[in-house]
Amino acid sequence: MSLTLADLAFDRPPGLQATTPPEFRGRDRDDVRLLVSDADGHRHSHFTRLAEHLAPGDLLVANRSATLPASLPALGPFGRMLLNLSTRYAPGLWLTEPRFSHAEPGPLPLSAGEILEVAGLAAQLVAPYPGLERLWFVHFRGDVAAAMRAHGRPIRYGYLERSYPLSAYQTLFADRPGSAEMPSAGRPFSNRVLSSLKAHGVGVATLTLHTGVSSLEVEVEDLDDLSLYPEPFEVPAPTAERVNAARSGGHRVIAIGTTVVRALESAFDGERVHPSRGFTGRFIRPGTGGDAVNGILTGLHDPQATHLAMLYAIAGRDTVMEGYAEAVRARYLWHEFGDSHLILNGPAGRTRPVAGRTACRPDRSPATAGEAHDTSGISYHGLDNPSFGRPGHTQTPGGKERYCGPLPGERSSKGRSRRPQEQARRRRDPGPAPLRPGPGQGPPRGPDRRVRQDRLGGGGLLLSPAGDGAGRRARPLLRHPRARVRP
Repeated sequence: MSLTLADLAFDRPPGLQATTPPEFRGRDRDDVRLLVSDADGHRHSHFTRLAEHLAPGDLLVANRSATLPASLPALGPFGRMLLNLSTRYAPGLWLTEPRFSHAEPGPLPLSAGEILEVAGLAAQLVAPYPGLERLWFVHFRGDVAAAMRAHGRPIRYGYLERSYPLSAYQTLFADRPGSAEMPSAGRPFSNRVLSSLKAHGVGVATLTLHTGVSSLEVEVEDLDDLSLYPEPFEVPAPTAERVNAARSGGHRVIAIGTTVVRALESAFDGERVHPSRGFTGRFIRPGTGGDAVNGILTGLHDPQATHLAMLYAIAGRDTVMEGYAEAVRARYLWHEFGDSHLILNGPAGRTRPVAGRTACRPDRSPATAGEAHDTSGISYHGLDNPSFGRPGHTQTPGGKERYCGPLPGERSSKGRSRRPQEQARRRRDPGPAPLRPGPGQGPPRGPDRRVRQDRLGGGGLLLSPAGDGAGRRARPLLRHPRARVRP
């Protein structure tokens, strides 16, 4: 199914944007409305009653990424500006969004090679991101962590009344700092909501996806031509096991936010979710995903936002648009401090393998359960993964899926070929037929790949930023004592 911008449009009158967090309006964080949409229609509820709309055995999956103070003051060749950090790809190399101000986006009149002064640091413009000219690769000279500590603020946009502290942009699940913007679907969760879910028999699992900036207007008419930049994610083994157990037991898996859907879809082979770690640039729309979950708990998205295409893939366009019409009629509030929307796509335990879909095998070196992570400060997890840019990686930086199966004759760590062992295992348990990449799904080839490498100085920084050697743990990038998460 091909989508255009017109398919994502709907009418929303002014005045339906949440301009301040509930706590700053004298209310509790979980004191927001909840719209429930499913095949039976649309019902108005309250977030504290979330458990009433779920069944025992259902599994919610949350994003545990915490928010960085990623908006930095900058001075460019034309004057003062803002530089919003998005995603780190190598030491000192960040994808960023230059802006005139919180309320006024770019593109700005910038050129490759120019030097900006960013929060006291020298930063060189390397190249715009291919297909997203408002985003720039920037190489910093100095300590970005110190700059964030001293001058960073949470990224905000013009619809907010004023700035708010970093604690307002953290969720109850946040213990792995690394997101440029808050995974806001998890924001209304409180201890009392979690207690009610537990009492109702609803489980909660977590994964990590460090989200970048989301303020990008769509600049293509045909959404098949849309380019997304890759973001780091990790689906740990315990979460993959719980998701698969829920699905096989006939229970629903419900993502808390679009970031969770992207991570699960990037680890899903059409039948099962595998422990996975890497970068993902998946754009989920009808016919290209949405099958790893049975529903999503999310905020309300702007007209023509690409997240709407993901909601269509999960529940169908009619269900989503009818729900949005009801939200407009009842004057629900939009954006990160607004109301919530629970979208359920039908019976529990649905499994729909997608023909022609790329299947990614489990990550070679998943993080072990209970692995210690630094939560006393900001540390950017998952970026020094040695599998990035290798066959086990789930996504190429250009956004095209890569086949994640073993290379012919690939050797194990003990020097023996894995193929006889794999063949013996398959004789015992054939499992689903292996999926092969569809047309255009391999690694980028030809001039496009060369251009991406050349624009980063010929060193392949975007394709291979690790440089730590196989088997080493992710190196903390940002760390300071004031970044403790306060639910």
